[in-house]
Amino acid sequence: MTGIQCAGATDVGCVREGNEDSFLILPDQGLFAIADGMGGCQAGEVASALAIEEISAWFTQHRPFLSEIEGVRALRGAVVQAGD
Repeated sequence: MTGIQCAGATDVGCVREGNEDSFLILPDQGLFAIADGMGGCQAGEVASALAIEEISAWFTQHRPFLSEIEGVRALRGAVVQAGD
């Protein structure tokens, strides 16, 4: 993808002391993901970071073998796998 400018930021908000959100930006592959750390839950920051790592690893590994349409369907599989 060309011509796309992107950035990511998260904010701790007004209630929590720490930010538990994670995000992924892979503009060359057309992949953008956000994982909400669910503030107040135990190890929310770990869960969101692991979800993003799993999605990134899965997509990076499988992307060369997927057409664009298959990639959209496959990304759903990566998200489901990250949740397991």
